[in-house]
Amino acid sequence: MRSLKDQLGGLPFKDLLEIDEEFEERNSKEALITKDADLIDQILLLKEYAHQGNKEAAIWLNGKGNTETNNAQYRSLKTKSGKKLGKEILSGKVSEWWEDIWTSKNR
Repeated sequence: MRSLKDQLGGLPFKDLLEIDEEFEERNSKEALITKDADLIDQILLLKEYAHQGNKEAAIWLNGKGNTETNNAQYRSLKTKSGKKLGKEILSGKVSEWWEDIWTSKNR
């Protein structure tokens, strides 16, 4: 928090510190959703990096096991929709989303 005060303290926008405090405390729906979005982004990045062969990303993604419940980001999700989305991402393939969209007929 101190570094954030150092960065934002001199700005005329005092509400920025209040917004950050709300985010850190997770006392509002908006803060919970925002944090879940951040965690889902982390899951997506780790999934992509692991797919590309990054072994450390694979460890972060899967924990010491191989199930989505071992993923630290997934375990930290708070919203029902965040957990549902996180589970889908973790159980799917990286490029699966476009397999039914693109066909050779599209050329």
